[in-house]
Amino acid sequence: MSSKRESPEESVYQQTLERVSDAIVSVDTNFQYTYLNKNAEELLGKTQSELLGEVIWDAFPETQNSIAQDRIEKALHTNQETQFERYNESVDSWFRVRVFPDTNGLSIFFNDITERKEREVELERYEQIIETLPVAVGQNAPGNKGEFEYVNQGMVEMFGLESKEQATQYSPADLYVDPQEREVFNKKNTGQRRSP
Repeated sequence: MSSKRESPEESVYQQTLERVSDAIVSVDTNFQYTYLNKNAEELLGKTQSELLGEVIWDAFPETQNSIAQDRIEKALHTNQETQFERYNESVDSWFRVRVFPDTNGLSIFFNDITERKEREVELERYEQIIETLPVAVGQNAPGNKGEFEYVNQGMVEMFGLESKEQATQYSPADLYVDPQEREVFNKKNTGQRRSP
């Protein structure tokens, strides 16, 4: 057990690092771990005692020759902050990584963004499905004057438009050629509906 005692300032600093929601690690100029907070231990699946003094690339061989190694080394050599997102196979998760260099090495903050990435993939799938439907689909701002915010290719083809961008210049009411149909549409979208 070390006889060195923490100063009050070091103790407050340590408590602060343990409170933050990000996982935080520090490495020296040789890329050897010098500190991990509890969130980092949880996300990396390794403890301080396992990692302190270890070189990042040795502790996690899958990071060798990766975007992580490239960005982290570049941050140290250029003394420029950087951030990136990467998938870590060993823990099957996506991370957002922010790297802050100083004269002693690097502080690396990261958090798990796997759920966000999964939502993005689902949204992309949904948009692909909507885009390929053989019917017109459009989304507009509320009210009868609201222009389309999104349309699919089916909408472009149905109304003989030149592009999806052109469609966003119209509101749904604009696409009703028949004045009576347009009036009915306007009444429905301004709250002038019949009572049930």
